[in-house]
Amino acid sequence: MEAELIINLLSRIRHDYGNHLQVIMGYIDLGRPEKARRYVNAVVEQLDEERRLFEELPPEAALYFYQQALLCSELGLILKYRDYCMDSHAVFENGQEPYSSLKQMAAENAFRLEEEPVVYADVTARDGKAQVVFSGPALGREVKVLIEE
Repeated sequence: MEAELIINLLSRIRHDYGNHLQVIMGYIDLGRPEKARRYVNAVVEQLDEERRLFEELPPEAALYFYQQALLCSELGLILKYRDYCMDSHAVFENGQEPYSSLKQMAAENAFRLEEEPVVYADVTARDGKAQVVFSGPALGREVKVLIEE
């Protein structure tokens, strides 16, 4: 992986954690320790999901899918991976998936912005054919995207 890509990822992570700390400090300053506690618990839950990603996938695939989740946050979406089963992540990388599909759905106003902005993704790839199944509160339905090399 290129040094520039790694630096970009680290910068995004650093920025996100700075934002988390500002939110926590804001709740504390407003005398809302219970809100701060709930927010910290949500961050810990997110970290646990990320840990699972890095423990269960090969390093290159884990970094790729982590980067995709960071890109989705720029769309105002929280991308959470529920399941992944693949012989290679290359087919996803070639199409910049799952980010490309979510970006297209966002352009089509497919998301329920009044709902929690969470989108779950199940990613599968075998023999050069892949699919992502999206679901969650932000969609309100299941969306299957087929990806071919």
